[in-house]
Amino acid sequence: MDESGLTVVHKPRKVLAQRGQKQVGKMTSGEKGETMTVVCAVSASGIYLPPMLVYKRKRMSELLMKYSPPGSIGACSPNGWTVAYL
Repeated sequence: MDESGLTVVHKPRKVLAQRGQKQVGKMTSGEKGETMTVVCAVSASGIYLPPMLVYKRKRMSELLMKYSPPGSIGACSPNGWTVAYL
């Protein structure tokens, strides 16, 4: 089992503009520090579980899973990390 934290905020590297333009702005949407966690698990015999995507939200929306890999499991937590409840 392994987990990786990913940012979901787009950070543009290059901006395209017309030649000779004096002022060029760049903009991105999202909050600073917006992250999600991806959990993947594989057994020693090679059997794997579908990935689990943990989003930083209070309520899960089906739209978050729209382009995820088939069989993926979606979950939410207040900080986007995996949390154990005892």
